[in-house]
Amino acid sequence: MSITRPTGEQLTFKSAKTGDHVLDTYLESVERGTKTLSDLMDEIVDSSGNLKTSVFQFRETPIADGVRSGILQARAGTYLDANAGWANISSSNFATFVTDCQTALSSATTQANLATSNGAAQVALATTQAGLATTNGAAQVALATIQAGLATTNGAAQVPLATAQAVIATTKAGEAASSATAAANSATASANSASSIGSAETNSANSATAAAASFDSFDDRYLGAKSANVAVDNDGNSLITGALYFNSTANSMRVWNGSSWADAGSAVNGTSQRVVYTATANQTTFSVVYDAGFVDVYLNGIKLLLATDFTGSSGTTIVLATGATVGDIVDIVSYGAFNLANTYTQAQADARYAPAAGGVLATNAMPKSGGEFTGAVTTNSTIDGRDVAADGVTADAALARTGGTMSGGLGMGANDITSTGKILYSNMYAQTSDLPSASTYHGMFAHVHATGKGYFAHGGAWIELANQTNLSSTTTTANAAQVPPTITGTNVTAVNASYHIASAGGITITLPASPSAGNYVTIKDGTGAAATTTFTVARNGSNIASSGTDLVFDKNFAQIVMTYINSTIGWSI
Repeated sequence: MSITRPTGEQLTFKSAKTGDHVLDTYLESVERGTKTLSDLMDEIVDSSGNLKTSVFQFRETPIADGVRSGILQARAGTYLDANAGWANISSSNFATFVTDCQTALSSATTQANLATSNGAAQVALATTQAGLATTNGAAQVALATIQAGLATTNGAAQVPLATAQAVIATTKAGEAASSATAAANSATASANSASSIGSAETNSANSATAAAASFDSFDDRYLGAKSANVAVDNDGNSLITGALYFNSTANSMRVWNGSSWADAGSAVNGTSQRVVYTATANQTTFSVVYDAGFVDVYLNGIKLLLATDFTGSSGTTIVLATGATVGDIVDIVSYGAFNLANTYTQAQADARYAPAAGGVLATNAMPKSGGEFTGAVTTNSTIDGRDVAADGVTADAALARTGGTMSGGLGMGANDITSTGKILYSNMYAQTSDLPSASTYHGMFAHVHATGKGYFAHGGAWIELANQTNLSSTTTTANAAQVPPTITGTNVTAVNASYHIASAGGITITLPASPSAGNYVTIKDGTGAAATTTFTVARNGSNIASSGTDLVFDKNFAQIVMTYINSTIGWSI
């Protein structure tokens, strides 16, 4: 019902039995759960105001270990569980109740028979007494004349008395017979009640069986939430085709296709999603949600091969074939899978987009590049919003196919410019802030006048190119071994192009501060025991492989060349 109104707006009424009440709170007090008073009445009374007999059910409590309990139970309402809602009635033992009814019937029958016998005996006794009185009266006549009148009077008085006693005896016999009949009727009614209870119990059991079967059918098709794929249903039976369950680990609905579980929809929300991890030592397992077969894994920017370098089939994790090195960057990209819907076949498309009378199909139209008109082109409208006839240019005012100078910008969109000759252009910008978007113009080279340096666009950032003066005579990884190495057994700070061979564990080799793009340092383990006695390469304020953590060197006899890229990536390995 509606929210209780303020006190000043509430209505009150007086009950003849319970006194004054506030109408709002009075109606709310009879509600149960989310059911109103009307809902509750509908459950027990039909639209005509009659009590719904189907609401009430009776049974004897179920047999346990082959023994009948004899307890009569009843319940009201509708239940899915066949054994819910039952309560014992006032008779503590139903078997005793039935026995008592049968005993009452037998006792009533005996009493009726006894009353009939006693009535007959009373009639016989009264008749005998009447005869005896008559005989005695006749004897007295012969004995004395004076006594004759008296005897006759007494004899006459005895006859009505005996007759009255006979009537009384007959009445008692009738009453006893009526009592016997009533007792027999009560016994029959008791037997009928017991039969009705048995029928109600059977109907209730049948309803419970049907409800259980319906629930089992539903339970076989929807298994609920599971953390992983299952091989049997909730009853331990074989899975049926079309069975569903919600995978709580991958957050996706899955369906049994008769031989395996398949995602009912893509586990990826959208077209793709990316998860980046910084690996711990020898880490192989990384959590990610994906559709099997639609996931790419990159280790420090290098794409790994599915089934060769990693395993990706569970939909919730990928497992590297070889454990990662501490600090490695594991970049995982999962793609959403989907099916196209509402598409046209070629015949449907031709029928829907057939040209107007006199038009041509696309297969007969002039291509966007190449081709030639076979007749004059005229228009009575505009082209791109311009009235060519009024303000367009004639051919003699157009840019010549050879030579000529453009007086404005040329927008090519995503089209290529193809030439076997040279393209001369100035690609100079005054400040680095003037450079265009590195994401839009990926791969573009430019010169910034203010810095006097060259830049190229990559990975969403402009990367500064090193000047020759910033590079040593040996700058390639292939020639790194030509730099004279330094055997290092204590802490040391490296400089650009230096080559350090660690001869002891536990030391720290610190990278150069404020490096420039293209600077590099070569580091090698010379102990052969770095796996057990590591040494540290300190980043000195710059990232290492896009991570703000130092590098722990733990590979025996390994050698790495660390090249500085930019402030985001830092030192690339």
